[in-house]
Amino acid sequence: MITTFYPPHAFGGDGRFVRDLSEALADRGHEVDVVYLRDAYRARSAEPAGWRPRLPPGLRVHGLKSRAGRLALVAAHQTGFPWPVARTLERHLGRTDFDVVHFHNISLFGPAVLRYGRGVKLLTLHEHWLLCEAHTLFRMNAAPCERPACVRCALTYGRPPQWWRRTQMVPHALAHVDRVIAPSRAILDRHRAAGLDARFVHLPHFVVDPLGTLPPAPALPSTPFFLFAGRLEKLKGAHTLVPLVRRHPALRLVIAGSGRYEAELRRLAGDCDRIHFTGTLSHDEMRAAYARACGVIVPSLTYEAFGLVAAEAMAAGTPVVARRLGSLAELADEGGALSYTTDDELVGHLHRLIARPDERARLGASGRAAYEQLWTVDTHLSQYLALVDEVRREKTRRSAAAAGVSTAETRAS
Repeated sequence: MITTFYPPHAFGGDGRFVRDLSEALADRGHEVDVVYLRDAYRARSAEPAGWRPRLPPGLRVHGLKSRAGRLALVAAHQTGFPWPVARTLERHLGRTDFDVVHFHNISLFGPAVLRYGRGVKLLTLHEHWLLCEAHTLFRMNAAPCERPACVRCALTYGRPPQWWRRTQMVPHALAHVDRVIAPSRAILDRHRAAGLDARFVHLPHFVVDPLGTLPPAPALPSTPFFLFAGRLEKLKGAHTLVPLVRRHPALRLVIAGSGRYEAELRRLAGDCDRIHFTGTLSHDEMRAAYARACGVIVPSLTYEAFGLVAAEAMAAGTPVVARRLGSLAELADEGGALSYTTDDELVGHLHRLIARPDERARLGASGRAAYEQLWTVDTHLSQYLALVDEVRREKTRRSAAAAGVSTAETRAS
């Protein structure tokens, strides 16, 4: 597994998913090495304290550090090559006994990292990084991107433009990958529409089953509340919920997470005692929060690659109300969740969930049924390993065919 972030040195869902996939494979007897950039996390946040990843037998985690520190990250960002950690990568990936090399978030390795490694080579689309310098298709940090203005947009995010994106570097790098995994049909269609020449496959993420004995709940309201969970960034849309809650006395909101937009959210909330901030919750605390919530709102303002929070809530049997946009609309349709396009629609859904326990139970059961059919670890791994076998057989046939041609040419000469 090659990824920029890995817990505890991780911010979002990509690192969590790589961890869950790696642990699930190791639990089933596979040997897994994870290679990630420890410096990438340290450049934006202090070293996390206390929590450490679980390491079942067969799982080895390698956090790469460079003497160049942040300069190493800038070099990879600006050139598209993992120059500062290239030798270390070659040492890890030079082994010939890896059956699979699976790339995830490679944003601070650069696309050239896809040339590394042997065996079956996979790339998962956790974000829109192949298409977007900001990763998110959230234009100027204001709205979904429909008319790209990449240089100005990168500067809006405080990043220098990546001029290598104006070359053929990405298509050439993708030629070294056997399959590109899209966790939603929405992100698959968007990448195909952009003209990328790759062999895409649709394979939804999984979420770890949240049911079971619940731990003590974090400090949460005793009256019915709705939950927002995720990074506190503008594109996640939590700020669109705060004014609605302030205007409607029947609504109560818990915001779980942290991020650069937290101060602005607290300013918007002001002295409203019906809006609660919990900070970042542990996995067990999130399970308790899902179980206690009247519903989970997913108001993302741009195109999610999958929508892990929505899937986790459905797995917990908690109703979901999601903005009807991209993969969230897809998840809502698959899980029988509520979706909305306007604030009035959202408010109507929330009032109905408060007033009708039977509706909450029906939606919760529908989401749980969708989880059991689509997003369990066993469902994912059966499809994942079948994909690996398919690619391996394909590569074996190609090698045999090439050897046959070579032998025929030798005899003819």
